[in-house]
Amino acid sequence: MFKFSQVKNVLQACINAIRPARDWAVSCLLPHCGGLTSTHETPSLAPQLPERVWIYRRTPAGGFAWGDRWEAPWAPFFGTIGTVPTLEAVSSASPGPHGGNMDTPEIIVGHTLSLPVRVPGARFFVGDAHAAPGPGEWDAYQLLTQVGGSTSPTWSTLPTPWSPPAPSAT
Repeated sequence: MFKFSQVKNVLQACINAIRPARDWAVSCLLPHCGGLTSTHETPSLAPQLPERVWIYRRTPAGGFAWGDRWEAPWAPFFGTIGTVPTLEAVSSASPGPHGGNMDTPEIIVGHTLSLPVRVPGARFFVGDAHAAPGPGEWDAYQLLTQVGGSTSPTWSTLPTPWSPPAPSAT
């Protein structure tokens, strides 16, 4: 919790570092999960994909390899990052104006994400570390791993709503 952040501020979180904390990463296919299979919300006639888990090992080049078949380069990002919304309970897996589970590979070292502060203290959260991006969550392809990282928070005040200038008398 950031004691100086106030409601109606903007929290700007600059990603300073993302470091691997393990020498392995994982990806998987899960029944009823992702865009390649049907779910209770998106039924289809195709059979469920079987559960499958792949373990990727860190290589001397810094990437993660699946056996001797192929290697994904180290391209870390945080899939879940945000501030607490005003609602009483919202899953961090739900994306929204507060951030949440966005899984966008643009949340990388050197980038800054601006998030609204809706509750005193902002209650900033970050997680769901990816070692390498996949094409979104449609196939659960991403390489997930444990990381260490750091952010630099700054605050600014939300601008007042814009209104057009008053017409001049000239």
